[in-house]
Amino acid sequence: MAIMRKNITILIVFALVFSVTSKLFAQEAEWNKWVAPKSANDMRNPFKGNPSATAQGKKMFRGMLCVMPRNERRR
Repeated sequence: MAIMRKNITILIVFALVFSVTSKLFAQEAEWNKWVAPKSANDMRNPFKGNPSATAQGKKMFRGMLCVMPRNERRR
């Protein structure tokens, strides 16, 4: 009887873990489908044509490469 209770407890815990992780993966899949709103097309870059801002941006980008997963690096 004790073995059966232990097996049932393990099964319940496994079901709960599976339920939570599957919902997390589903949320991540939804996030990957995100599209910017149409109003974003009207936005202008306030730093365009500013060489100092471009140099700072390159420095920041290169600094972040070490924390980005390899498959997300584009340059």
